[in-house]
Amino acid sequence: MSDTPLFSKLTPEQQGMVDSHFAATKRVSQSCESMRDPLEEKYLREVVTKLYASLDMRPPAIYILDSPMACAYMWSHVPQTTADRWRVFHDEFYTHPLSSPITDVIQDGFNAFDRLVTGTISAHMHSSIANTIDRRYQDLGRVGDVIQTAITNVSKPLEQSELLSSFHNQVNKYINSKPIKDSVQRQPIPQMDSLITPGRIFRGQHYTRMAYYQSLEDLGMPFLGYHKNLINLDQQMNKAAHWWFPFKNVLVMSDRHSELHVDEIGRPHNTKGPAIEYRDGWKVYAWKGILIEKDIIEKPDSLTVSRIMAEQNTEVRRVMVDVFGLDRFIVESKSKSLDKQGEYELLEVPYLRNGENMIALKMRCPTTEAVYVHTVHPECSNVEQALAWKRGENDFRHARPYKEGLIWER
Repeated sequence: MSDTPLFSKLTPEQQGMVDSHFAATKRVSQSCESMRDPLEEKYLREVVTKLYASLDMRPPAIYILDSPMACAYMWSHVPQTTADRWRVFHDEFYTHPLSSPITDVIQDGFNAFDRLVTGTISAHMHSSIANTIDRRYQDLGRVGDVIQTAITNVSKPLEQSELLSSFHNQVNKYINSKPIKDSVQRQPIPQMDSLITPGRIFRGQHYTRMAYYQSLEDLGMPFLGYHKNLINLDQQMNKAAHWWFPFKNVLVMSDRHSELHVDEIGRPHNTKGPAIEYRDGWKVYAWKGILIEKDIIEKPDSLTVSRIMAEQNTEVRRVMVDVFGLDRFIVESKSKSLDKQGEYELLEVPYLRNGENMIALKMRCPTTEAVYVHTVHPECSNVEQALAWKRGENDFRHARPYKEGLIWER
């Protein structure tokens, strides 16, 4: 084999194809249309039938709940080990619809396939091209990351009356299997501390790895025929399904979100309300891809400097500062003055934990008396250095002396 990769650069036509494919994947992953449309359900059943046939299994019964949260309640109610399933289902063990989760079978097969496909890509495409394309698809997967975090962050889910009631209502509304209704109603795992989900590849439209592979296949990557068949099948599954939870004889999945707000790079983000909302009323609040509590968005006036400083999670604390206002936080927090010259003051702001604080330069306009602040390099120790860094001088540590009246633009 030649040392020169098959794809060392893309022609304008190839780049156009890649961009078009990515745009189509973006539309699908951010769609808020319900999967309960008859044509969508028909397509879904066709794809699921092919998927199960590839595993030598008969088509399962398909139940669509309203959100991944409801599906996670279903999944977490199901004992995950053989011993636990035997204990819970007793004589029904071999016939109970939820006695045979098949995620391990699907995951193991995908892992082996993934290694082979990844190896083919690395051998035939320059890494700078492959990584650039892959990163775009990874950004689309950030919605799924936030949803996953929101689900697994639910503490003692059987004590969450609102979520539990919604789940039971959906079981009664959408599932006609008496064994399933009986098993989840009697709460077979009362000690459950948190909810679980099957894994990334079961996120449907929020798992875009297969869309990345499909893009490279369409580009002309020399995958084997076996690889192409699996890529096509899994890509169809991702397009057809939202989050899905597979058993041998039953497939439980979530309907799509009814509302989704993202920023320019695809991270869940909404400054006015929930970033993600589902048809059962389950909502996820996020700021630039960071999961946050509802009241940070709904009741921003409740934020105080003391509450921000008490927050243990650094990323959430940064969001709180963004919402509260960086200028206001710097002015109102108990900052330590490092240096003061004329209208400027260099402050050490108690922003991060573990001894990592923020350094900010504060200026009071002599004409309007307005106060402006600007974060500067953490190694700045006096006003001269901060002003030099603000001017873009690389050697700011050896800054020239401060001159009265020098005002930087905010």
